[in-house]
Amino acid sequence: MKRSTRIQTIASLAALGWAGAAQAQSAAAQDPALDEIIVTAQKRSESVQDVPLAVSAVGGATLDRLGVGNPLQLGATVPNFNLQTNSGVTYIYLRGVGNNFLGLGIDSNVAYHANGVYIARPRAQVSSYFDVDRIEVVRGPQGDLYGRNATGGSINVITRKPTDAFSANATLSVGNYGLVQGEAGVGGAIVPGKVAVRAAGFFVDRGGYGKNEATGKDVDNRKEQAGRLTVELTPSEPLTIEIIADYFHANDAWGVVHQAGSGIPGALTLAESLGNFPSKIRNVVSGVDPNRKIRAWGVQGTATLDLADNMSLRSIAIAGSFCPCRADGRVSLSLASILRRSFSA
Repeated sequence: MKRSTRIQTIASLAALGWAGAAQAQSAAAQDPALDEIIVTAQKRSESVQDVPLAVSAVGGATLDRLGVGNPLQLGATVPNFNLQTNSGVTYIYLRGVGNNFLGLGIDSNVAYHANGVYIARPRAQVSSYFDVDRIEVVRGPQGDLYGRNATGGSINVITRKPTDAFSANATLSVGNYGLVQGEAGVGGAIVPGKVAVRAAGFFVDRGGYGKNEATGKDVDNRKEQAGRLTVELTPSEPLTIEIIADYFHANDAWGVVHQAGSGIPGALTLAESLGNFPSKIRNVVSGVDPNRKIRAWGVQGTATLDLADNMSLRSIAIAGSFCPCRADGRVSLSLASILRRSFSA
């Protein structure tokens, strides 16, 4: 190639590059700006684009648009995430890390938080999923930030907060198997700039997918009720106090174990002893009707004092109780109150 031809080729490529860059800048100027999502994955508010972590943040509006009405559907919106239940116990997996033990004292390998408060018992984790503002999922070991039981990552469910402006929302869903599910929230300022409140509630009532052929009762049905009251106080400019009280109740036969044989070698199930197996795959044969009975309540107080533009002191006080009750109503497990303080900079 001659020198003049080479110079002409380089000049042509440079001109094409300049034209492409100009077109890209013009297109960027015409496109609307991306919505900024503020997350607290590192225990301080910052844009999700600035967080040096593998974090997925899904806003409440996106969850509503995608029709995500319960935690079991979150796997369709968050990469490498899977949430399932067995006998009412929640199993969370992030990047394949999790566990599937049924014991009452077993903790998950993925930390689950509701408004920054760690929920240890898997049976109580999904009770906070209603009136959601956003969900933050941080993948990978997070022991430095979130402490124990964060080998696979951490999930933080942030509920809607009170605002000075009045706001209200409500949804109602109906479906097959007698499904009726509703959620509602309302809030606003009591004293503008000083006191704001928000109340939210949730219920689901669905018939069973199958029956216990020994007794004729439904199995795999679902009956839940939950409520939450959030109060935000601003006594002075640098001090904010947030109080959240919630309650959850379930009494159904959701998550029944379907098995063909006994878990004890040499022992027979009722179906085997009677020579009668379920006529349908969703039915069971059991002398005792399966039952899931849960009561959980909690009160959380969070005080935040802004010390400087990039520094704040936060204190979180928690009191609550979790009761996976037996058929006779006696309490199987209770949680004591704890106090935790965190310093954010």
